[in-house]
Amino acid sequence: MQGYRITKYNPSYFGAGGAYLKDEWTSISDIGKVFAGEILTLAEYQRVEDAYIAAVKIFLDTAGVYSLQVLSVETREDTPPRWRLEEGQHVSLQKTIEICREMLQEGPIWCRLENGENSYVHIGYDYYMYIGVSIKADLRKAVDSVKKLGLFVEENRLSPYHIS
Repeated sequence: MQGYRITKYNPSYFGAGGAYLKDEWTSISDIGKVFAGEILTLAEYQRVEDAYIAAVKIFLDTAGVYSLQVLSVETREDTPPRWRLEEGQHVSLQKTIEICREMLQEGPIWCRLENGENSYVHIGYDYYMYIGVSIKADLRKAVDSVKKLGLFVEENRLSPYHIS
C-alpha cells in the first residue's frame, strides 16, 4: 500500500519533534480569526476544504476505487448526524466525499473509510488527511494534480488510524 499525508501545511515548517511551528488555522471554527496577520474568511476556508475534497476524488479515481467501507464509526451525542452510518456499511465515492466533508467541518461523525488492504481515506485532527491506495496504482499524476490545488503531498506516510 502507498500511503500519503495530504495537508495544507508546508512540510518545511515541521520541527524536529514533528510539531508544526507556523501559526495556521486548523478548523472551520477558526473562520474570522487572524493567522499570520490575515483573517481567515469563509471563502478561503471553503477553497481549502474544496481542495481536500478534490484530492480525495483524484486519488480514488486514479486508483480505481469507487466504494469504501465505513469503520470505527463515532458520533457526538450533542449533535445528531445528517445521516446514519453503520459499522461495515459500504458507501459510494460520492457518499465518501460527503462523509469526508462532514469530518473536515468537524461534524457530528467520524469514521475510517477503507477498502480492505487496497485503499483508505482517513481525516484526522487539525486538517490532516491520509490516503492509502494499492501499490499497483500509478499515482504520479494524482500527486501532481493535488499539488496544483495548493496542497502538500507527503509520500510514504501511512495513516496513524490505519489498522493492519
